[in-house]
Amino acid sequence: GSIRYNSTTKNFEGCNGTTWFSLTSNLVIPAMTSNSSPAPYAITYSCADAPHPGYRAFDNDTTTIWSAGGTCGSVTSGTLTIDLGSSSQYTSYSIQARGDAPSTAPSNWTIQGSNDNSNWVILDTRSSQSGWTNSGSLATGEKRTFILNNFGLYRFYKLNISANNGHCCEMDIVEVDFSP
Repeated sequence: GSIRYNSTTKNFEGCNGTTWFSLTSNLVIPAMTSNSSPAPYAITYSCADAPHPGYRAFDNDTTTIWSAGGTCGSVTSGTLTIDLGSSSQYTSYSIQARGDAPSTAPSNWTIQGSNDNSNWVILDTRSSQSGWTNSGSLATGEKRTFILNNFGLYRFYKLNISANNGHCCEMDIVEVDFSP
């Protein structure tokens, strides 16, 4: 399978310019092949239409989707969580919508971080994210990138969607990516 690779070094300096410490992050986020593979990564979610489980949002394949709806009933919101296995820091993220059904794209959400999967810190909040481009093709949906307003080292990252863009019965995402 394919992987997404990012490498970043951040220096933290005192007022006199002396480097106190450096944080180097070599993040390899593999293309997920199931909700628990490859280890130690794991995906959990509130609901998914049977052929469209949560890991599809992290499979690095723009021809697949995570779909909350279908066999779940009428769903216009949902949660999607990735367990990285250890703490990592991200400063931005992107969401790719379906190009053939932009009304299923998220409109309102928060990104949250946690180290215990119980106590969550809000890292970013978005509302009224509308007007996703209708390209007519699932794979060529619009991808939007957002800067995290608050960031730190977290093992778990959760996308908590409270509303889609008006579709009656489902909420879909093609891909979610995090960047340091």
